[in-house]
Amino acid sequence: MTRPENWDRVEEFARTVALPPDATIRPADREGVRSVEGRALAGLAAVTSAQTRSARLEVLGTLGEGGMGIVRLGKQVALGREVAIKELTDSRRGDQESVVKLLQEAWLAGSLEHPNIVPVYDIELRGEGEPRIVMKRIQGAPWSELIDDAEAVAERFGEEDLLAWNLQVLIAVANALRFAHDRGIVHLDVKPSNVMLGAFGEVYLVDWGLGMSLEVDASGRFPHVADNTEIIGTPAYLAPEMLSGEGRELSPRTDVFLLGSVLCEILTGRPPHRGGSLMAILYQAATERPELPDTVPEEIRAVCLRATELDAADRYPDVDAFRMAVRDFVQHRGSIALADEAGERSAEMRAAIAAGQGPDPRAHWDAIHRLFTEVRFGCRQALAAWDGNAAARRILRETILAMVEHVLAFGTATTAATILSEVDEPPEDVRRRVDEALAREAGEAARIRKLERIGDDNDLSIGRRTRLFVLGLLGLGWSAWPIVVSQVAAEPTMRDRFLAPAVFLVVTAALGWFARETLGKTLVNRRLYAVIVVLLTAQVVLGTLTTYVGLDLLDHTLFLFFLWTTSAVFTTLLVEKRLWPTALAQGLGLAAVLVEPLTAVVAIAAANLAFVVNIMIIWWPGKIVGTYDGDARLR
Repeated sequence: MTRPENWDRVEEFARTVALPPDATIRPADREGVRSVEGRALAGLAAVTSAQTRSARLEVLGTLGEGGMGIVRLGKQVALGREVAIKELTDSRRGDQESVVKLLQEAWLAGSLEHPNIVPVYDIELRGEGEPRIVMKRIQGAPWSELIDDAEAVAERFGEEDLLAWNLQVLIAVANALRFAHDRGIVHLDVKPSNVMLGAFGEVYLVDWGLGMSLEVDASGRFPHVADNTEIIGTPAYLAPEMLSGEGRELSPRTDVFLLGSVLCEILTGRPPHRGGSLMAILYQAATERPELPDTVPEEIRAVCLRATELDAADRYPDVDAFRMAVRDFVQHRGSIALADEAGERSAEMRAAIAAGQGPDPRAHWDAIHRLFTEVRFGCRQALAAWDGNAAARRILRETILAMVEHVLAFGTATTAATILSEVDEPPEDVRRRVDEALAREAGEAARIRKLERIGDDNDLSIGRRTRLFVLGLLGLGWSAWPIVVSQVAAEPTMRDRFLAPAVFLVVTAALGWFARETLGKTLVNRRLYAVIVVLLTAQVVLGTLTTYVGLDLLDHTLFLFFLWTTSAVFTTLLVEKRLWPTALAQGLGLAAVLVEPLTAVVAIAAANLAFVVNIMIIWWPGKIVGTYDGDARLR
């Protein structure tokens, strides 16, 4: 690692100074007083001459003591109120430079009237002419005592969320610095011990002893950053430029770094610069960024790391940008909590997938689907609360892709595609496998639809009533025709060979036209109707041919019976197996005519009547029906 510039000076300083890392490094005492300080003391003399020596303050006790000053509890007699009185320690009295520093702190803090900065009421003079700063008394505790004490915070302020409470305090401190920077003042010693918390949650940034002006103050009241030539700050928190001793490098971004250091302590429980010796701490401050555990949420981690960049140009441009980033995280914490919970459910879901289906696949599927639903809902709620929640987007994407893989293995491709559609720019291999599964599923669906159409085409329950009516009417008519003809005419004529089938063909065509919608729905109905039409047409043709060649009526009748028997047999085999009695009756009729020709009329009527009885038995409503392949069902 590159050795920081002016490091020799830092090493010399560390060897000669015994100082804990949380103590402030203040400029060393110098001999003489600079000209600006002389003007400041002249201003004090004017104040001295203008004041009376009458005691306007009563000192009641001591509140605290530091290296240069002591803070006492006092009372303003005129107003009857308790105040804090800051004055020099006994060892510093009479030291003009210490007097100037105390005055400059008072003048600087007194110029900043802000709710988060302790008000300076007055500058009093002791009998010996030593200045005393009269300030608001804060009845509370330093932030350093509460920053990691969740129980005390809950007891004092009723705040159960320690992180949220600490961040609100930090935002208040940032507000104070934002105001000071607007007036050209930097604090340069921001740390939890320099923040006081009132009994009712008031937040005050105190100890402006290192504060400096970014602009030259001709009155000498405010020290200018360019006049600083020494290492200043608190080692555990300080920014790298505070080690250079070059005052011109100090800026509002230095305070941004200090805020980031305090944020680091909030997140980790320790300030960013830690080491076994002062030298190690200073070296770390000059060369290393804070280390944050993986448990720190991504958003606030990014805020802390940016604020504590070693190069000031890489930090937030001002305190307000830092404050807004912290405020955004506080507002986003609800979204982050939802995403965290969704992440836990996502891990459970993937573990359940990896474990396999087990003895109860249905319960396993239901459990995974429930977890998936919870993850998706939680992530969507998180994104609704904060659209920029990258963790929620990542968890949702990972969970959806895991679910797609599971559905591809155990579900349908359509479901997998629907789930995958929720992912922007899904992985190419996943998209390809889903598309391939969709193609296979579409092919299988087409095959099933084809089978269903085949099943429907051969479903004898469809159009059953119409089919029974048409075929039954034709069968009864064909049964009655030869008997009627034999009763009307003494002997059948040659004309009867084709007249009867022609009449029945016309009737069949008419019935088919009127019942075309029902009879045309299925293949089996179309085939049965076609058999009747073909059979009647064949009879007309047969009658014409037998007449033309001069065959007698007996031969014609035998040909007819052979045609009917053959048609009945093939219809039984190919369309409806339960028509076998019809085929048998036609065959018996053929045999009867061969044995005794005079029985032709009776044989024809009996065979056709058997057909009517056969179809009534097998197709009557409420009877067992089915397809011609033997699949029976009750209709």
